[in-house]
Amino acid sequence: VRTQIGPIKLGDLKAGSYRVLSQTEVRSLSKEVGL
Repeated sequence: VRTQIGPIKLGDLKAGSYRVLSQTEVRSLSKEVGL
């Protein structure tokens, strides 16, 4: 069971579901992958 992907915490997100990332999450993810 995944609880997070990189700096993005999934919380109680159900399998097959999605949600919009916050600006903070987008910045963290971009930094993580070197963009």
